Amino acid sequence: MRVLRLLTALFLAVAVLLGVAPSAMAHDPIFITADQTTPDTGPFMPDGTISWALYGSVLDAGDTRGFEFDLREGDEVFVSLLIPNLSPEVDLPDGELPVIELEAPDGTMTTISPQVRDVFDEPFSNTSYVTLAEYRQPGLLADIGDLLLEVPPLVSR
Repeated sequence: MRVLRLLTALFLAVAVLLGVAPSAMAHDPIFITADQTTPDTGPFMPDGTISWALYGSVLDAGDTRGFEFDLREGDEVFVSLLIPNLSPEVDLPDGELPVIELEAPDGTMTTISPQVRDVFDEPFSNTSYVTLAEYRQPGLLADIGDLLLEVPPLVSR
């Protein structure tokens, strides 16, 4: 069993969903506060079989939010990067939206940048989101190391 870290740097309001049960309909919500800037100071999700929804907001590029979660060999990770389907979030160009950096234990980095803007209406909270990126890795959880979600520097418009 290996504890994985996910450090999130968010620009406005971004939700990250973690889960191993794709058939799960509801998520346990966790709100990440401004003082939870690293995995060590953020929440810990001890059960990788539960689908978690993490919510955080920041107003400055480069701000971070962090948390840790525990996954076991054979569990699947599914991470979605979402923003509210509202202005000003949906008006941001891709270069001002967060990206996800995944680092494997061998140092291999995978960057997941916003690739889509698909509207997702969450039925339980009656909230509309825009999916920016998704990552799914079945069965290799013990082989994934740190995950980093960051916001690129702001560019002039």
